[in-house]
Amino acid sequence: MENVTVTLKYLVNISDKTGKGREDVSFRQGTDLNTLAIWLKDAYAIEVPARGVMTLLNGHGWNQHPDKMETKLKNGDVIIIMPPISGG
Repeated sequence: MENVTVTLKYLVNISDKTGKGREDVSFRQGTDLNTLAIWLKDAYAIEVPARGVMTLLNGHGWNQHPDKMETKLKNGDVIIIMPPISGG
């Protein structure tokens, strides 16, 4: 079975936890956002989805995708993990 490679971008204090701003990671074909969330917890102790952490897949929140956490990863997907944006 082939792998899919995705780019993970860690912004602001999330990059402090990972020690890097971005990385390309390969997963088995058929991997979904649930599996990615488990990987993030195991690799960096980052829990997603969680209050205080925003997660985007190709510019859209994970829960905005029709399949939500069961959304399958595809080659070239970009996942951004960052603290919530605040302003006023």
